[in-house]
Parts: sequence; C-alpha cells; structure tokens
Amino acid sequence: MQIAKDTIQVIELCKDGNVEARLTTYNTENGIQRFDLVVMSKKAKSGAYLSTASLAAIERACVRTLGIQPEKLSQFLNAA
Repeated sequence: MQIAKDTIQVIELCKDGNVEARLTTYNTENGIQRFDLVVMSKKAKSGAYLSTASLAAIERACVRTLGIQPEKLSQFLNAA
C-alpha cells in the first residue's frame, strides 16, 4: 500500500498526565482514506493501535477508550 504523502494529517485527540491519543488520517494512492488510532497509557505502560478504513470503527473506539463522542471527533477532523 502506497501512501499519498501530501494527505497525511496527525490529530492529537487527548494528552493529559495519564493518556495520550493520536489519530492519523491519510489517503492511499488508490484514493482510499485510512485512519490509524494510537492510544497510550503512561500509568499502565501499555497502549492500543487500530488501523482501519472505517470511520465508524474509529468513532466506536474513541467513545469506548477515550469517551470522545462522534460529534467531538467530527470537530477534530474538520479542524485538521
């Protein structure tokens, strides 16, 4: 999979003393939009990674792991 370099956006969703979360969006050369969600817990010294083409899967993961509602996620995506 080739990534169209000019389409990469990194959005910092959450950064506090315990949790850090980043969402990277990019398009492949075939025009498919992809999302990479990285959530790291400094306190637990662990993390999770989700790579998908499904915005719905990203929304569910943000709600479950970060408490970020889909409307707020849309604001992050529109601001980037």
